[in-house]
Amino acid sequence: MKFPFNRGDLVSYEGNDNCFVTFVCPEYITVCTHQSPDKNTLIGYKQVNVVVHRTYWDTITPRISNEQNNTESSI
Repeated sequence: MKFPFNRGDLVSYEGNDNCFVTFVCPEYITVCTHQSPDKNTLIGYKQVNVVVHRTYWDTITPRISNEQNNTESSI
């Protein structure tokens, strides 16, 4: 199944232009709306992720695809 978004894609969501996709599955995707450093966590940062059900994927605006970004940087 082809998805309109990939993990790492930069997107705009709910008026926030600094978001990116963190998870994709057939039913929903998660969009990170905020990320901040936190040395007290295992991975070194905290995230606020929003679950967006498939019926609302049209409210997410792609900025640049992670695949497109990787292709452009390899040229």
